[in-house]
Amino acid sequence: MQQLVVDMRSHKIRAIDNLANENPVSFDQPEKGQVVPRFGAISMLRFAAGARQWGYLVSGVGLRDSHGDNVTIEDEDPIREALVEALRHGEADVAQELLMKDRGPFYLGSVSLIGPLDQDINVGELGTLDSQDDEVVENLIAPAWSTLRLN
Repeated sequence: MQQLVVDMRSHKIRAIDNLANENPVSFDQPEKGQVVPRFGAISMLRFAAGARQWGYLVSGVGLRDSHGDNVTIEDEDPIREALVEALRHGEADVAQELLMKDRGPFYLGSVSLIGPLDQDINVGELGTLDSQDDEVVENLIAPAWSTLRLN
């Protein structure tokens, strides 16, 4: 497990090891110029919808309700299927509408992706990173961070 952190001076994002699975906010060290990214609802949608331009495919999502609690929705549930499909096609606006319908509102708490070499990647709203791809920060996270202006 890794933790994404942002250098407050350069605004660049990088990953550091979190082998003890510590709380993400414990990596906030503003006195040292380091903070944990806090991906808001729109940033998570834009990140997921934009991932395909760097060769990554959305494979799943973790949803939260308006209270921040995890929402359990089966993988075969039509809302989850439609949401993943919209994000795979880069349609953040469609995904946002789906999150507001029916049982919602929901927001993305995490995004699961498949890398170009079939690596599994999971990115959480507080910058948690679980990845089999050693180059995911260089090939996806950092370019998305600057191009999509997620900060």
